[in-house]
Amino acid sequence: MDAPIVDRWAPALRTLNEGLAEATARTVWRVQGLKGGARPLFLAQLLDGAARPALVIAPDGQSAERLAGDLRFFLREADDTSPFARRIHYLPSWEVTPFEDVSPAADVIAARIEGLYHLSQSRNPIVVTTPEALAQRVPPRAAFAGRYLYLVEGETVDRDAVAEQLTSWGYRRVPLVEDRGDFAVRGGIIDLFPPAHPNPIRVQLAGDTIEALHAFDPVSQRLAVGESELLILPMREFEPAIGRTPDVARSIETRALDLEIRHDERRMMLDGLASGLLFPGVEFCLPYFYPTLDTVWDYLPPAAVVCVDQAGEVDAALERVAALVERRAAERMAEHRFLPPPELLYVAPSAWRAALARLRRSNSRCSICWSPSGARRG
Repeated sequence: MDAPIVDRWAPALRTLNEGLAEATARTVWRVQGLKGGARPLFLAQLLDGAARPALVIAPDGQSAERLAGDLRFFLREADDTSPFARRIHYLPSWEVTPFEDVSPAADVIAARIEGLYHLSQSRNPIVVTTPEALAQRVPPRAAFAGRYLYLVEGETVDRDAVAEQLTSWGYRRVPLVEDRGDFAVRGGIIDLFPPAHPNPIRVQLAGDTIEALHAFDPVSQRLAVGESELLILPMREFEPAIGRTPDVARSIETRALDLEIRHDERRMMLDGLASGLLFPGVEFCLPYFYPTLDTVWDYLPPAAVVCVDQAGEVDAALERVAALVERRAAERMAEHRFLPPPELLYVAPSAWRAALARLRRSNSRCSICWSPSGARRG
């Protein structure tokens, strides 16, 4: 009778784990012969034994979500695991056509913010992403680092200050919290539905002291299990008030004039930024909201391992993303519609590959590539 598949993988897993422990420079491993469910199982076995952060790149969003779900299954991570105990995260792209007048869904933005937070702040996270997500530039790591809030049972907080902070981070103040990004304040109770939490959270105050933290059902509003601490992350990749900054408005107006955009469209954009009533697709103004943007690569911890699932398909997907960005930019400019210079928001394939090559030259990072078609060192 054949030995269990994990036993047959033992020599390869041992070799890879020893290589990860060494963390030598220019280390690249290529693993072949894994098909279907064997790929996430092998990766789960590898990362379960490697106390290192990992960035896992799948060819597309559907593959990435499925891979993240498989990893949660094999690593026995329940859907309701608390944000502080969760190791596996999915970092999507915006999932909208480049430069379209459409904003990403709230859950998509929440997942992106959660992924970036854990990649830069958590110990040994596993973040699954896609070429499209890696091709998008992101808020600077230094600016993003301070955009979170911990609430702990027993500590004191200013209720009104918390409400103001939530508003500045893109939360919607509503009478009843039902959707992610909602918050409500009623007397000594703050209800909110932040990223990273599977259910909304109720903060019960006694004066200025946090008396209790409870998850609750957004449909029935019934309280569930108690929480000892709460992680609050923003609901946007920028602060809505940034649009009121004169330099930001001036830069956007100058770009709009260069593109010969109609006066009524220019006014709609500028008035929306000034009032905080953001227009659909405002996320594509991200390059104007920060002096410079970073890439996901800049969020990687020093000891990170990069795993590329189906490397050939990932490379092809990267080229498709670049072609789509180029085509959509040409269409928008021909239509005299607003868009930032594409290179300010998207990373070219050559720069993407150069960033991965730099990681491979790092003294403390290494890469693992595997495809359906044993393990060998490159």
